[in-house]
Amino acid sequence: MNNLKLINKYSNDFQKLYKLYSDFISHTNISAITNEGDVYHKHFEDSLITYPFIAAQLKVNPSLEIIDIGTGGGFPTLPLALVAEREQLNLHFTALDSTAKKLKFIEIVKENLALKNLDTLAARAEEIAENKRESYDIALCRSVASLPIILEICTPLIKLGGYFLAYKQRGTESERAASAMQELGVELMDRIIYFNNEREILVFKKNQSTKKVYPRSYSLIKKSPL
Repeated sequence: MNNLKLINKYSNDFQKLYKLYSDFISHTNISAITNEGDVYHKHFEDSLITYPFIAAQLKVNPSLEIIDIGTGGGFPTLPLALVAEREQLNLHFTALDSTAKKLKFIEIVKENLALKNLDTLAARAEEIAENKRESYDIALCRSVASLPIILEICTPLIKLGGYFLAYKQRGTESERAASAMQELGVELMDRIIYFNNEREILVFKKNQSTKKVYPRSYSLIKKSPL
């Protein structure tokens, strides 16, 4: 089932999600996207592009732990968790962000839409790497940071054999990340191209345990990307 069909199937829930979003951004800035049509297209539809891939992984694993790194206002976590909850899929989402006001919105949605498969975590990914190292089956990230940077931040949290799904504008970033991929032991398995070839999901598989030296501090990652 594609993302538009899922949104239509659970239209009442997505209308509630939009109303909560609209009310919250009226007093707290968590996203520059405010128009209803844009919210549905750029947040809801965009988030759900990975849903078929994630659901398919349940054929291999009976349950999945998923982390959304730098979740911002809750995307892609909220639409994915909403559909997974209603479809009764055995998925658990952790929405990670360092900005408390954004996690407050996610907690409001969690309570109002009864999303029992979702928790929030206030931290930076590189800060939790020691305690949560290789704890997640799938990591998601919609960051605009360059691919070598987000690969180093996200890869240590993923289990061996797990996946990292990077939401990106379509381009040539993966070609510039070859050395980072080799150093971090990940392989580009697929590209999910969508929105009239404007965006893509880069699907990486983790084939080697991450070296203990990674992730470095964010300042060093940014100063000297792999």
